[in-house]
Amino acid sequence: MINNVPFTSNGYEYQAVFTNAAGSATSASATLTVQVPPSVTLNPTPTTVTAGTAASFTASSSGSPTPTVQWQGTRTHSQIMFSDFIVLLIIVCIKVSTDGGATFSNVAGATSTTLMINNVPFTSNGYEYQAVFTNAAGSATSASATLTVQVPPSVTLNPTPTTVTAGTAASFTASSSGSPTPTVQWQGTRTHSQIMFSDFIVLLIIVCIKVSTDGGATFSNVAGATSTTLMINNVPFTSNGYEYQAVFTNAAGSATSASATLTVQVPPSVTLNPTPTTVTAGTAASFTASSSGSPTPAVQWQVSTDGGATFSNVAGATSTTLMINNVPFTSNGYEYHAVFTNAAGSATSASATLTVSLAPIITMQPMSVSVTVGSTATFTAAATGYTSVQWSFTGSSTRRRSVLGGVIPGATSTSFTTNPTTLAFNGNTYSATFTSAFGVSTTTLAATLTVASSASASGDPHLVGFDGQQYDFVGELGSVYNFLTDSEVQFNALLGSVRATEHLNLPGEFITAIGIKFRNHSVVVDGGSHLRVGSVMIDHRPAKIADTNNKQQPHHAVLLVDGEFRVEHEVFVDAMSGEDFGLRDAKQRIVGRVIVTTPSFSFSIFMVEEGFDDVNKRWRTPFPRRFLDLSVRLLRPDIGTPHGVLGQSLHAARDRKERGVAIGEADGFSIEGRTEDYRVGRGAESLLGDSFAFNRFGTNKK
Repeated sequence: MINNVPFTSNGYEYQAVFTNAAGSATSASATLTVQVPPSVTLNPTPTTVTAGTAASFTASSSGSPTPTVQWQGTRTHSQIMFSDFIVLLIIVCIKVSTDGGATFSNVAGATSTTLMINNVPFTSNGYEYQAVFTNAAGSATSASATLTVQVPPSVTLNPTPTTVTAGTAASFTASSSGSPTPTVQWQGTRTHSQIMFSDFIVLLIIVCIKVSTDGGATFSNVAGATSTTLMINNVPFTSNGYEYQAVFTNAAGSATSASATLTVQVPPSVTLNPTPTTVTAGTAASFTASSSGSPTPAVQWQVSTDGGATFSNVAGATSTTLMINNVPFTSNGYEYHAVFTNAAGSATSASATLTVSLAPIITMQPMSVSVTVGSTATFTAAATGYTSVQWSFTGSSTRRRSVLGGVIPGATSTSFTTNPTTLAFNGNTYSATFTSAFGVSTTTLAATLTVASSASASGDPHLVGFDGQQYDFVGELGSVYNFLTDSEVQFNALLGSVRATEHLNLPGEFITAIGIKFRNHSVVVDGGSHLRVGSVMIDHRPAKIADTNNKQQPHHAVLLVDGEFRVEHEVFVDAMSGEDFGLRDAKQRIVGRVIVTTPSFSFSIFMVEEGFDDVNKRWRTPFPRRFLDLSVRLLRPDIGTPHGVLGQSLHAARDRKERGVAIGEADGFSIEGRTEDYRVGRGAESLLGDSFAFNRFGTNKK
């Protein structure tokens, strides 16, 4: 008897030896076979697969003799296959449970330690599997392992295009199938911070919604949008055309819905109302209105013939401008408005009244004009319904002529330009009369022409500033002084002497030459005393140009034009009085001038000869040596204040205007600094210099 036989005794052989006095005998040997019941050494582990793919489970055991293995299962597993490495002496019984482990049934033919299940259906999700090992000594069952079957997301509902009115709410909805339940995330740009979510969110679903602002080329996330329904409140019009899509994701993969376009409509809103219009019978009338809105509103004009009580459509009037040709007088008092309509609504403009007259309608009155002596003045008027126009003026008596007014010959266009003005023009009024085809006339309001003296220098010299005041300037004979300077213009004058005569007993300083610099241009105007190379000489003799009647003609020449810079030269056949150019001394004879024009100033430089003989009431001849006078006209009222002896008066003029002081009235003004502060140098060679103490716009200060 062998108790507690160990497995190591397996195969041992035993025999009995019998012995007595007569001898001994040995029995045949007998083998001891030791069996061990099966014991599971490897349990199958839970497995997760995607539906339609293969799943496998593996188990093993010990035991002697080697246990048979049998996998057990239901008929739903007819496609089970086995690995090629089955140990033939092992029988595996694999069981499957479809009720959470409460009961198990055999998987037919599953006798390998590895169970292979091909094309696993989603219906197998949650099944549990175990292996039963059996031999002659007994049986053992492995632990069960669960099969988890996953299904990738599949979109079951795509979002649909949505059309809303700006400022209202828009929503998109999408859904999908899949296991585990797909997560859903809506994605978008920061412009969608007002997105809200519906209350019926399924908590296990995360939705990824994307928005495209470039026609679907790219999409970006809508922050926080994780519901299957995307709600966008207070949609702005800038979202029009945006595209949205939903991205569904789970452990098995992801799926993207089709994109849906958001169309944002804006009801019409009138941006321009038609205005009342007055026309002459037989001419055309037009009304214009406009609106905003999306889609672009259609327009329909309507007319009321009963003072606005009722309106009816104007046939074919479907543009923003209504044009009515050959308006009859019977249309007088009709009212018109425009109705704008789109898919989001409609809007009606204010109504405008059409007034029809038999007389021309003035559409632009002539404006009063202020100029300086020597300049021309232009008056412009406009009207509708006229066939002819005629300008007229009214004037007053002066020392040189008597002007009572009347029709201006040849002034039959909508604009009229005077001849170069003198002080005699001051106070004249101008008006235009328009006449219709019906013989009815309408005359504009009268516009006044104001002619002011320009700044001038003469005599000692005397300077008349921009403020209309006359100032005396006493400098050093033979020196050049700066009269005006700014960031672009440098204007210098040379003081010279003029020989005294019976009628010109003024042994003081006079302007005998002038130098002007503008950007890269230089002009020297010489009265005849210095004769610099390149200077403009003002001829004191009458012009020698003759016409076909052999009469002397005035001469005018444009010497230089370069962009905004212009130099002109005039010679007068009949010498003019200083009064004709606004110069204070009427007893001066003006025989020619040079006009230098820059963007900000116009300089008129006159050749002045000896004055008028009060005794004989005539101009004296022969004349002594000439000197120069200066007239400066401001062309740009918005410029800063220039400097220089004459330039500073512009500040005084502006100050006087603000205080309501009339031009020419006595009022104090002091030039800054000393005379020496404005001295540029000596002699004609300094005419274009820029080195002086008060050169605030240059780089060469003393």
